[in-house]
Amino acid sequence: MTAILPLPEPGDEILSVEALARLTGAVRRDLQIEWLKKNRWYFNLNRGGDPIVGRLYANLKLSGVEVKTIVQQSQWEPPST
Repeated sequence: MTAILPLPEPGDEILSVEALARLTGAVRRDLQIEWLKKNRWYFNLNRGGDPIVGRLYANLKLSGVEVKTIVQQSQWEPPST
């Protein structure tokens, strides 16, 4: 049986500030980053240094799905034109 996951609505692709604080149990970004690293969550930092977590990734992770990177960034090259 194939599960169909709903995709985030446009503009709702990343966790909100409130959702990230609820997930990590911390309001301060340094504590959020510490929690994300400790729990082995993939995240990026925006220009202001705030952690950014994708909503689809978070939904999968919270559902117990093991999320792995398919292609390592160092192996990826843009298509030649």
